Amino acid sequence: MIASQAGRCAICSVEFRSLEKRAVHVDHCHQTGAVRGVLCHSCNTKLGWYERMFDRIAAYLADTSEKESSG
Repeated sequence: MIASQAGRCAICSVEFRSLEKRAVHVDHCHQTGAVRGVLCHSCNTKLGWYERMFDRIAAYLADTSEKESSG
């Protein structure tokens, strides 16, 4: 998988050879277990945060859009 990504993070394209081994993570879907790609530690951490926050953000945007349209 790393070779298919040209040795780079699937999100930010940092070269894995410039990182410590522990800073390279296999990303997977926590619901299905399916592997999605290989990420640097920074992108893996941010992706985890965004996944947890996505539903809350979507609900907030929907709620504020409804308020604006009924305004």
